[in-house]
Amino acid sequence: MAEFVYNGQPHSVTKQTPFFLMYGSEPTGFPMAFPKMNIPAVEERITELLKARNDARAAHELAQQVQIKRSKKNSPPFNKGDLVWLDVRNLNRGYQFQKMASL
Repeated sequence: MAEFVYNGQPHSVTKQTPFFLMYGSEPTGFPMAFPKMNIPAVEERITELLKARNDARAAHELAQQVQIKRSKKNSPPFNKGDLVWLDVRNLNRGYQFQKMASL
């Protein structure tokens, strides 16, 4: 049920729901006894699906480029052999107590 609700919400980047992008229609949570019979032509349907998927792909690629720019902006360049300081406060090391680290 949670997956159904999640996939029925529009994504912030694509402004489309995953259901629409994959299947080309929005599913109904409670099916009607007499569904509408308004079926578009196959050519129009395929064109609509391809456009929605291409728009989603373009938005995803744009989001990836933005993330790449953000990650490279604050990162200093490292070379092989450089000494670096590692912060391990939030690292799960597989043992409960710090004093067990030396064993």
